[in-house]
Amino acid sequence: MFESIYLYKLIATLLITNSHMGPLYGRFDAFAIGGALGNTFFFIASGFLASTKTTPFVPYMKKRVFRIWPAVIVVTIIMYFIGELPEYETVGEILRACVFPTAFWFVNAIIICYILFYITNSRFQQYQTHIILGFLIAYLIYYLVIFDLKTMPLESGYGKVLYLFPAMLIGEKMKLSSAIDRIKAIWLWGAVFFASSTWLFFQLLAQKYPTLQILVPFSSIAVGILFLELLLKYEEKIRAFAPMIKTIMHEIANATLEIYLVQVVIIRYMAKHIFPITVPVTFVLIISVAIILRRVLNLKKG
Repeated sequence: MFESIYLYKLIATLLITNSHMGPLYGRFDAFAIGGALGNTFFFIASGFLASTKTTPFVPYMKKRVFRIWPAVIVVTIIMYFIGELPEYETVGEILRACVFPTAFWFVNAIIICYILFYITNSRFQQYQTHIILGFLIAYLIYYLVIFDLKTMPLESGYGKVLYLFPAMLIGEKMKLSSAIDRIKAIWLWGAVFFASSTWLFFQLLAQKYPTLQILVPFSSIAVGILFLELLLKYEEKIRAFAPMIKTIMHEIANATLEIYLVQVVIIRYMAKHIFPITVPVTFVLIISVAIILRRVLNLKKG
């Protein structure tokens, strides 16, 4: 296993969590960015970590369902009983939310992408590059023709699966590629800096001119590819991290799902108790609760 992918997933988790921190930043809520970038990192990492072996569909999905659904069910029921899911009014509705589609778009998106990923790898592997380009073009068409920017921001639409799925395929292709050996570190640093600066510029530009929001996800893919390449370039140095640092890195990276699930409730609660170090305390609290939840659920499985 690459140690760099754990660091990559940790950064993805922090970016996604930060994008939900608006209530804690107050008048500085412009700092609550990085969601699209973090999601892109996560899906690239998911493709990178996926097995290239062809297995039957049922075992393939069973493994993912047993990883995802225990946490989804527990968090959904807790949120329902503390009043954090007012849109679900009946027991039937909440039970449906425990199955599919869930109350969490991220979970729904990853399941859809897992299914598409399996189909692509088992039936159309030789056309992966064409599929990546096809989905990105479809996303652009969706943005230009179907999506209504007047009613909601682009990041809120399920159409983003059209760019998250190709990000997943890109992650798999990166694992199978040896291009990293041919790229000098200094060029990667420059490319990451340029791509990140471009992404930030597009992010700020889209806040002022919403019609330009499409630039954010496309630049996120560029940053995601280059940043992972950079980390892979330093794989040996990352492997040399102190054991404690690597343990923390692994714990956070492995609890990505739980961190996503618990953060909304914790952020809403902490927003009622603003004090100078609320933001870092909230990050620590979210990560701690998520890791505990994951460990408890793993004990139940055992």
